[in-house]
Amino acid sequence: MNDLFPVKYAVLPIAHDLSFGYRRDFDKYLFYIVIKCFVTNRSTDYLFDGVREKYNVVPSYRFDLEENNIPDYRCGECFNSYVVDNVYDIFDEAASLRNRKNLILLKHRFLNTNEDIVLINNFKFGLELEDRLKGITKDLIVKKDDFITKNSSFNNVKTKIKKNM
Repeated sequence: MNDLFPVKYAVLPIAHDLSFGYRRDFDKYLFYIVIKCFVTNRSTDYLFDGVREKYNVVPSYRFDLEENNIPDYRCGECFNSYVVDNVYDIFDEAASLRNRKNLILLKHRFLNTNEDIVLINNFKFGLELEDRLKGITKDLIVKKDDFITKNSSFNNVKTKIKKNM
């Protein structure tokens, strides 16, 4: 799987059932974590105020099922991907975004619940999950400029498939 898709770090929200969230519904999130992901798509939106890139990513591990995760394609569409605005080659850069997002989440939840001890424990639990992930996903290597090499490798696979048909 590592031969077809670039592996990058992404920041994803974790919901109460330990599944990945994808909506901007702060009340359903416990915390954000940094996780290695397979990048299945990269797209560019040209907007009035500039260019915005988006990435479809598939987390390399699912906590709710406690198993490794790979892209699941059906009818040419990846069903288990999430859209993120940024992917990173370096863990610390992703961790910086995670910290900012968790701070925003903390402020939002604290203003609405005043349960600061519970929220801080959630964030500690998130960091523990990240540490656990480092061991589970250590074989997945994040490479800089992986988009270029994976794209040519993917095109080579498509060409071989067409030749064998």
